[in-house]
Amino acid sequence: MPVTVEDVRRLALSLPGTTEHLIRDRVKFRVKQLVYVAFSRDETLMGFGFPREQRAALVESEPDKFLLPSQGDMRYQWVVARMAADGAICAKTYYEPGFGAQRNLPLPTVEMVKTHLNQDLEVSTILITMYDSRTNLAAGVAAEVRDHFSGQVLRTSIPRSVRVSEAPSYGQSVMTYDPGSPGALSYLEAARELARRGAGTHQEGTR
Repeated sequence: MPVTVEDVRRLALSLPGTTEHLIRDRVKFRVKQLVYVAFSRDETLMGFGFPREQRAALVESEPDKFLLPSQGDMRYQWVVARMAADGAICAKTYYEPGFGAQRNLPLPTVEMVKTHLNQDLEVSTILITMYDSRTNLAAGVAAEVRDHFSGQVLRTSIPRSVRVSEAPSYGQSVMTYDPGSPGALSYLEAARELARRGAGTHQEGTR
């Protein structure tokens, strides 16, 4: 049976001293300051601690499941595995103004997983983050994303927020760092909206 993110979470949090953190939109598990598992933003890839001298053999043995880390991480005791999933949630950000609506959407990763691992994988949900309602550019790009991806985009968007940016520096998500901040409240509303969507899909499937 394929390993899922929830499988990893249950095992990791059962280990002594392990804590879970959301750092720059990535779920990571660590003991004190040592990160030993980290997921990609779309949770289709999992990096984990592994001996450098053995990882090449691991990747060669199952290239559809394992891959080498990025060039910047090659010096670490680290390797990457592809995760099992039926759907992916993508975050659209506005770090670089002046680009089209598909900028920063991890669709190439989704296509790679569909081609090599799970042909049934689909992008189920898109969440707009780092949204600045004061600019016409943000409104225009958000409208383009909603038009292009139609019903996949959540109504809720996550505003650009100092608290959201500060939280990872303290090893926390904004939900624990400042739960009353606009960013945390927006993430909470996005979670509720996603839950309502899931409940609706479940009810349709049981009719």
